[in-house]
Amino acid sequence: MADVSLAQVQEEAADRIHETFNLAVSGRLLNRSLVKALRASVQEAARARRITKNKQVEVDLLVYILRQCIDNYSGQFDSVYDGFFNATARLAARLPAMILKNLHEDLWVEYKAEVDEVLGQLHSRSKSRNLKFELVKEFNIPH
Repeated sequence: MADVSLAQVQEEAADRIHETFNLAVSGRLLNRSLVKALRASVQEAARARRITKNKQVEVDLLVYILRQCIDNYSGQFDSVYDGFFNATARLAARLPAMILKNLHEDLWVEYKAEVDEVLGQLHSRSKSRNLKFELVKEFNIPH
């Protein structure tokens, strides 16, 4: 592969993730299409990590994916179909552990505010009480 910078790979992956969600909106079954777009986007983030060998790129892209879901498609969280909410909540539940495991402790604080906001947004929905897994209320950084 040609010499490609870390920022270029991250930007291209973010563009592909954005496009994946844009294509999902055109579908007839919006909730199912968004679940598929979310799954494809997470795979795209993992692909970017494999290319760059940098786990922070993956974490940044996963935060970007959660932002996309909350900023643009949170209306679907109240749908009778809970697949998209569950998939988003599952990603949000995985993210704090991923940050603690894969990133240097100096970087943990940088993600705390954003992750806490996402978790707060998800907990504000009534569906958060019916999840079959635990969704933490905030990103706890060990001392």
